[in-house]
Amino acid sequence: MSEFGAEAKIPIGTRLIAVDELATILSTSERTVWRLLSAGRLVRPLRLGGRSVRWRLDEVSRWIDAGCPIVGGSDDQNRKPL
Repeated sequence: MSEFGAEAKIPIGTRLIAVDELATILSTSERTVWRLLSAGRLVRPLRLGGRSVRWRLDEVSRWIDAGCPIVGGSDDQNRKPL
């Protein structure tokens, strides 16, 4: 398992997006995307190797459709608001 999430085989046709595109989708800055991820408030990305990190667009869309729920571990109650 990587720092951000499980390294997995990516099905053909799965659209992957970088942090800049995710920030645009969320109408926020790239820095805020990283803050959300660190706080456990964002779906986990895939680490493709080295510093290359991408999110699955379908997972992001489902997360947004669900109201952007907290996706962190069991210590969610102890997390500080952003």
